[in-house]
Amino acid sequence: MLIFLFVVVVFSGCFLAQSGFEKEIQFLKELNENQSQTANLVTKASWNYKSDLTEENQKHYLEALAKAEEVELAYWNKLIKFNWNKLPDANVKRQFDKLVVLGSAALTPEKRKKYSLIISRMSSIYG
Repeated sequence: MLIFLFVVVVFSGCFLAQSGFEKEIQFLKELNENQSQTANLVTKASWNYKSDLTEENQKHYLEALAKAEEVELAYWNKLIKFNWNKLPDANVKRQFDKLVVLGSAALTPEKRKKYSLIISRMSSIYG
């Protein structure tokens, strides 16, 4: 009887640990799908702007970039709530480690806009 109880406790503990781990994996899948779609929109807008340097194309590119950064910031706010440092899977832990570093999305909206405009102007000048 004691062995049976031990087996039940061990397996239930494994199941609970696995289900907590599944939340992180599901989050990464959702984030990956969303970032793929967002990156596609930004890439198309960038391509349009770089192949036809007009104010209108630059405006669309900057809007797409701003939207992507807003989405990145929203996902980052969700990401930092996970206790990813204690994850047993090194691959998942590595992904969280890389994603927790926020780039230009960490800037205020005004500074992000200014930063994006500077980058856009530099790429139009220097190719």
